[in-house]
Amino acid sequence: MAPPTVELRNTSAMTKRSYYFYIESASVRECIRAENFQQAKAKAFDGWIQYWDEIRWLNPDKDNHLITNG
Repeated sequence: MAPPTVELRNTSAMTKRSYYFYIESASVRECIRAENFQQAKAKAFDGWIQYWDEIRWLNPDKDNHLITNG
């Protein structure tokens, strides 16, 4: 009898990150959880298509004050 097989998953590929953007004219600041930046942009496009040209993505290393303090 063969031993049971165990399926290993690549958890690094399934880890979601937070991507932040703002739309000044709409007074919107939002966080999107996604596996990569392309996926985050696709989610933002689906929800904010009317403001697509106004979306400004934030860099958490440089724009942390905008993310945490509003």
